Amino acid sequence: MKAAGTVLLALFTLFLFGVAVSEASCIRCVSGGLDMVCDGESKFVLIDKCGQPDFSEEVAEETRGSLWKGDVNIITEKVELFYYNCGDGAFIKVIRIKGGRIVSMKDADRGYGRGKCQ
Repeated sequence: MKAAGTVLLALFTLFLFGVAVSEASCIRCVSGGLDMVCDGESKFVLIDKCGQPDFSEEVAEETRGSLWKGDVNIITEKVELFYYNCGDGAFIKVIRIKGGRIVSMKDADRGYGRGKCQ
């Protein structure tokens, strides 16, 4: 009975790990190769692998703070959106960057011309 419980726990853990891995968003860049960039990577890596975006904008600054033993710590992070045109018929990728790290990716309208990504 104990072995069956261990097997079920192992399967459940693998299932949760699979779900977590499958939720990561990635973009495949075609400039100079077929490099992939995923959530959590730095803005530097994104630009290095995919080149400059077709359009970018700073959309907000998010400030958060904490109080510990009388000290106040305040952190302000810039939030940017990078747009990559993936070409004719493919979706434009909108990449949200917060504090220099990719936090999310989503599809926008259809692209046009020669694209930078897949």
